[in-house]
Amino acid sequence: MEILTRRFRLRDFTAADAAAFRAYHEDPRYRALYGDGIADAAPGLLQQFIAWAAEKPRRNFQFAVTEREAPGRLIGCAGLRQAGFAPGQAEFGLELAADQWGRYGCAIEVATALLRFGFGTLALDCIHGASVPGRVDRLAAWFGASAGKPGTAADGSVTQPWRIVQAQWAAHEARPRHAMTLERRQAKA
Repeated sequence: MEILTRRFRLRDFTAADAAAFRAYHEDPRYRALYGDGIADAAPGLLQQFIAWAAEKPRRNFQFAVTEREAPGRLIGCAGLRQAGFAPGQAEFGLELAADQWGRYGCAIEVATALLRFGFGTLALDCIHGASVPGRVDRLAAWFGASAGKPGTAADGSVTQPWRIVQAQWAAHEARPRHAMTLERRQAKA
């Protein structure tokens, strides 16, 4: 499966992504944020993402994020995970390689594609996630999502939850200044 935006390609992970996936998890900036064990977890995560793509019915969509014109250049991953949540709901996740940090236009373009996929193709009612406080404010403001109160995650990090429902997304999409052309196509397996 693949989702195309103006600059990016969101596609299913393959085994060929292993070296690039591990490389951005080994970046010292990335490890400083997520801990030293994150690079060791990368191979298992990649295998899990590949397995999710083969599930029938598919409940979890974790995509490799690449540049549209350079589909082999992995710059992060993004996903919607429905397993373990009520019907019509999914958890959103987006991570970018450290060299992409601070490029909010990049994050917004990828997030927009994923939210359109979730509310459109998957017909979700609610998408939720959590992030570092401060980052959520910008995302929530852009999409019209509701931000919750910061709390402490199981690993001890401080996170801030957010959620967006179908009506909030529809209101966002109705605003012409946020309109963005997306192409979606499903690759043949």
